[in-house]
Amino acid sequence: EGTVLAKFVAQDAGRYIVEHKPDLCFIHLTDGDDFGHKYGWGSKEQMKAFANVDAALGVILGAIRQAGIADDSVVIITADHGGHAKTHGLNTHDDMTIPWIAWGAHVKQGFEIRAPVVTYDTAATALWLLGIPCPKHFNGFPVASAFQ
Repeated sequence: EGTVLAKFVAQDAGRYIVEHKPDLCFIHLTDGDDFGHKYGWGSKEQMKAFANVDAALGVILGAIRQAGIADDSVVIITADHGGHAKTHGLNTHDDMTIPWIAWGAHVKQGFEIRAPVVTYDTAATALWLLGIPCPKHFNGFPVASAFQ
């Protein structure tokens, strides 16, 4: 199918994190999307894929700790879209709602974001965390409410 399972991506990403201690790292785990399209959103197969992604996240978080950068790191877990049936692309709640979870340095523990978050807010938040101003023409906004 051309995809690389999350467990393999996490192993490679973990080695990279330990060796290079990156300031910014984008890791794309496609299992949930792949299985949503193949078996349907909310299917038992997609739920199993999410469990596999969760295990992969554990590997990545372990690498961040092993690299000694956990106290300065922020991990953002999100998706590019929701879905329904075996597809997405409609302007509906199921298709447009995405998870947006932040963990790490200066993240408010137990805080629930109440304002809408859209995909391009993730890039704006990453720039903000790095101290880089967003370009004036940028559509996204930092999700600053999630941080102390």
